[in-house]
Amino acid sequence: MELLQVPEEFQQRRESWFKLHQRLRSLHNSLGLFGIVSSVISVAGAGRLDEIWLTLAGVTSLLCLTLLVFYVPLDRAKVYIRAWRTLDEACLRYGVERGDERTTLADVAEAVSRGETIGHVD
Repeated sequence: MELLQVPEEFQQRRESWFKLHQRLRSLHNSLGLFGIVSSVISVAGAGRLDEIWLTLAGVTSLLCLTLLVFYVPLDRAKVYIRAWRTLDEACLRYGVERGDERTTLADVAEAVSRGETIGHVD
Protein backbone atom coordinates (compact mmCIF):
# COMPACT_ATOMS: atom_id res chain seq x y z
CA MET A 1 0.00 0.00 0.00
CA GLU A 2 1.48 3.29 -1.13
CA LEU A 3 1.12 6.25 1.20
CA LEU A 4 -0.33 9.42 -0.24
CA GLN A 5 1.45 12.66 0.53
CA VAL A 6 -0.52 15.65 1.77
CA PRO A 7 0.29 18.76 -0.30
CA GLU A 8 2.98 21.09 1.02
CA GLU A 9 0.63 23.97 1.92
CA PHE A 10 -1.23 21.70 4.37
CA GLN A 11 2.04 20.44 5.82
CA GLN A 12 3.27 24.01 6.30
CA ARG A 13 0.05 25.04 8.01
CA ARG A 14 0.28 22.03 10.34
CA GLU A 15 3.90 22.80 11.22
CA SER A 16 3.23 26.52 11.79
CA TRP A 17 0.34 25.78 14.18
CA PHE A 18 2.50 23.37 16.14
CA LYS A 19 5.40 25.86 16.30
CA LEU A 20 3.07 28.63 17.46
CA HIS A 21 1.82 26.31 20.20
CA GLN A 22 5.37 25.59 21.32
CA ARG A 23 6.39 29.26 21.29
CA LEU A 24 3.34 30.41 23.23
CA ARG A 25 3.78 27.64 25.79
CA SER A 26 7.44 28.61 26.20
CA LEU A 27 6.44 32.26 26.56
CA HIS A 28 3.95 31.32 29.27
CA ASN A 29 6.56 29.31 31.18
CA SER A 30 9.24 31.98 30.77
CA LEU A 31 7.00 34.82 31.92
CA GLY A 32 5.91 32.83 34.95
CA LEU A 33 9.43 31.81 35.87
CA PHE A 34 10.94 35.29 35.43
CA GLY A 35 8.00 36.88 37.23
CA ILE A 36 8.35 34.62 40.26
CA VAL A 37 12.15 34.74 40.41
CA SER A 38 12.27 38.52 40.12
CA SER A 39 9.54 38.83 42.74
CA VAL A 40 11.52 36.67 45.15
CA ILE A 41 14.66 38.70 44.47
CA SER A 42 12.87 41.97 45.15
CA VAL A 43 11.48 40.69 48.47
CA ALA A 44 14.41 38.60 49.69
CA GLY A 45 17.00 41.15 48.59
CA ALA A 46 15.67 43.94 50.82
CA GLY A 47 18.54 45.21 52.91
CA ARG A 48 21.08 43.18 50.92
CA LEU A 49 20.90 44.73 47.46
CA ASP A 50 21.04 48.29 46.22
CA GLU A 51 17.68 49.95 45.78
CA ILE A 52 18.12 50.12 42.01
CA TRP A 53 18.35 46.32 41.81
CA LEU A 54 15.30 45.89 44.01
CA THR A 55 13.35 48.32 41.86
CA LEU A 56 14.48 46.59 38.68
CA ALA A 57 13.47 43.20 40.05
CA GLY A 58 10.10 44.54 41.16
CA VAL A 59 9.37 46.15 37.79
CA THR A 60 10.46 42.98 35.96
CA SER A 61 8.14 40.92 38.13
CA LEU A 62 5.28 43.34 37.51
CA LEU A 63 5.79 43.29 33.73
CA CYS A 64 6.13 39.52 33.48
CA LEU A 65 3.12 38.73 35.65
CA THR A 66 1.00 41.42 33.97
CA LEU A 67 1.75 39.98 30.53
CA LEU A 68 1.05 36.51 31.85
CA VAL A 69 -2.35 37.51 33.23
CA PHE A 70 -3.58 39.78 30.45
CA TYR A 71 -2.04 38.13 27.36
CA VAL A 72 -2.70 34.57 28.63
CA PRO A 73 -0.25 32.79 26.29
CA LEU A 74 -1.24 29.36 27.60
CA ASP A 75 -4.84 29.79 26.44
CA ARG A 76 -3.61 30.86 23.02
CA ALA A 77 -1.26 27.87 22.93
CA LYS A 78 -4.18 25.55 23.66
CA VAL A 79 -6.09 27.01 20.71
CA TYR A 80 -3.19 26.30 18.35
CA ILE A 81 -2.67 22.75 19.60
CA ARG A 82 -6.39 21.96 19.15
CA ALA A 83 -6.21 23.33 15.60
CA TRP A 84 -3.02 21.33 14.97
CA ARG A 85 -4.65 18.13 16.25
CA THR A 86 -7.62 18.63 13.93
CA LEU A 87 -5.41 19.08 10.89
CA ASP A 88 -2.91 16.43 11.94
CA GLU A 89 -5.64 13.82 12.26
CA ALA A 90 -6.96 14.63 8.78
CA CYS A 91 -3.44 14.50 7.30
CA LEU A 92 -2.71 11.15 8.94
CA ARG A 93 -6.00 9.64 7.77
CA TYR A 94 -5.38 10.92 4.24
CA GLY A 95 -1.95 9.36 4.13
CA VAL A 96 -2.98 5.96 5.50
CA GLU A 97 -6.50 5.25 4.30
CA ARG A 98 -5.83 5.32 0.58
CA GLY A 99 -8.89 4.76 -1.52
CA ASP A 100 -11.35 5.68 1.23
CA GLU A 101 -13.74 8.42 0.06
CA ARG A 102 -13.76 10.00 3.53
CA THR A 103 -10.11 10.98 3.34
CA THR A 104 -9.85 13.23 0.32
CA LEU A 105 -7.95 16.48 -0.01
CA ALA A 106 -11.29 18.23 0.42
CA ASP A 107 -11.49 16.66 3.88
CA VAL A 108 -8.00 17.92 4.70
CA ALA A 109 -9.00 21.41 3.50
CA GLU A 110 -12.11 21.19 5.68
CA ALA A 111 -9.89 20.30 8.65
CA VAL A 112 -7.93 23.50 7.99
CA SER A 113 -11.19 25.47 8.05
CA ARG A 114 -12.29 23.77 11.28
CA GLY A 115 -8.88 24.43 12.79
CA GLU A 116 -9.05 28.10 11.89
CA THR A 117 -12.42 28.47 13.58
CA ILE A 118 -11.17 26.96 16.86
CA GLY A 119 -10.63 30.07 18.91
CA HIS A 120 -10.17 32.16 15.75
CA VAL A 121 -6.70 30.92 14.78
CA ASP A 122 -4.93 33.43 12.54
